Amino acid sequence: MNNYSVLIVEDERIVAKDIQTTLIKQGYQVAGIASTGEQALEMIAVHRPDVVLMDIKLEGDLDGIETAERVKNLYDVPVIFLTAFSNTGIVERAKLSNQYGYILKPFQEREIQIVIEMAVYKFQAEKSLRQNKEFISAIVDSIGDGIIATNDRGEVTYMNVFAEQILQRTSHD
Repeated sequence: MNNYSVLIVEDERIVAKDIQTTLIKQGYQVAGIASTGEQALEMIAVHRPDVVLMDIKLEGDLDGIETAERVKNLYDVPVIFLTAFSNTGIVERAKLSNQYGYILKPFQEREIQIVIEMAVYKFQAEKSLRQNKEFISAIVDSIGDGIIATNDRGEVTYMNVFAEQILQRTSHD
C-alpha cells in the first residue's frame, strides 16, 4: 500500500472524523476535511491530494458531483464518491461525471482501502497513457511526410499536420 494523501469532503462532522480515523489507521495521510464544494476546491489548490473522497450531498452551492467535475477540470485529481445516496438519478449523474469510484455508506474499512488503491492506480495508468499519446503525436506531427491512420472500416481516425495540409482538411472533418 502507498502512503497517499486523501482529502475528505463531507459535511457531517462525525462521519468525516470517522473516515479520517479509518484512513489514518490504514496508513493514508489526510490532507484535510472540507464541508462544502467551494472549500474543497480551495483545499485541493493548496494541498494537492492524491485522491478525494467526496460526499454527494454537501452544504453550499455546489453538490459533490458538480465539485468533482470542477476538480477534474481544474486539478486533474481522482475523485471517489462516498455517499448514502444510491437512487438511479444520482448514480447516473455520478457515472456521467466519469470519476473513479462510488462507495455507499455505511462503508467497510477494507472497501475504502481497495477503492482508493484501485482509483489511484487507474488514474496513474490513464495519466501515463495520455502522456505517451501526446509524446507519440508530437513525434508523428513533426515528420515531414503526410501520415493518415484509419480504422477497420476505412474511416480516417488521425492525420498528422502535413497530411492535413496536403488534403486541406482535418482529421475531424
